[in-house]
Amino acid sequence: NDCSSNIDTMDLSYNSISTFPADTTYNMPALKNVYFGHNQLTDVPGYAFTNVSNLEVVDFSYNNLSVFELWA
Repeated sequence: NDCSSNIDTMDLSYNSISTFPADTTYNMPALKNVYFGHNQLTDVPGYAFTNVSNLEVVDFSYNNLSVFELWA
């Protein structure tokens, strides 16, 4: 049993992240809140939230996004 499957909130704000860590959010069915604000992201791939269907809050504010693929 993978313990990451029980995480409901992920806050990676203020970490100078420039490449979205898609393997971090992939297949996390309990994930409800995602905070990636105040980083250096330029894109978020569509497959990043595969098997993540309970999202309520998604925050990518204060990044440099030019590509944001809809995954829903």
